[in-house]
Amino acid sequence: MTLEEMNKFARCFDSSAKVFIKDDSPLMKFLAFFVRLFNKRFSAGFATTIGNRVYIPKLWLGRDLSRLLIHEVRHIQQCRWCGLGIHPWVGFPFYLILYGLLFFPIGLAFFRYLFELDADARAWAWSLNSGEDTSSVRSRSESFAKTVASWDYLKPWPASWVEKGFKKSFEKVLVGFNRA
Repeated sequence: MTLEEMNKFARCFDSSAKVFIKDDSPLMKFLAFFVRLFNKRFSAGFATTIGNRVYIPKLWLGRDLSRLLIHEVRHIQQCRWCGLGIHPWVGFPFYLILYGLLFFPIGLAFFRYLFELDADARAWAWSLNSGEDTSSVRSRSESFAKTVASWDYLKPWPASWVEKGFKKSFEKVLVGFNRA
């Protein structure tokens, strides 16, 4: 996908969504300086959403990032919810407190876990509805659960709880998909 195609796709799910190249952003370079202390792959291996802006590594241009954008746009919607539905930037300070600062100590950041679980559950449902094989989506959910439980996300919740929560949520998504 080109950057233009990503923006068009993301705006199908939230009209305020904007996609940028992470490598070109001074803000992302600033964040990378600190985040690299616990996540060495932040700049080249992770998309990042702040408010209504999704930052994608330049190396990812040309790939089909539809599923990833579903996940990231869900974070935009979460920011909007935190702002009482007004705009993602209104909710971003509250989202940031819940996601990143409230219960920051490792193992206690329940909202970080919950926001990532919710965003990925939306992506699983989209993938299944788009015709992707159930075992492939399940495998990706298990892999992302391990990532969320890792130092890449500052171990927000005990790993076994994260993995169990992701598994349970995936089964709920699958039941909903099979009913449809």
